[in-house]
Amino acid sequence: MLRSVKGMIGYPIEATDGVVGKVKDALFDDRHWRLRYDVVDTGTWLPEK
Repeated sequence: MLRSVKGMIGYPIEATDGVVGKVKDALFDDRHWRLRYDVVDTGTWLPEK
């Protein structure tokens, strides 16, 4: 399934104990057509990272 990276912004990221943040940005490898990394805004969950 193809999905727009722009459409993924704001998706919740969950751990076993609940939501830990939302997708803020994504790094895409245009040479291999792969999503390499999601940038996640964790808010106050990891304040120093």
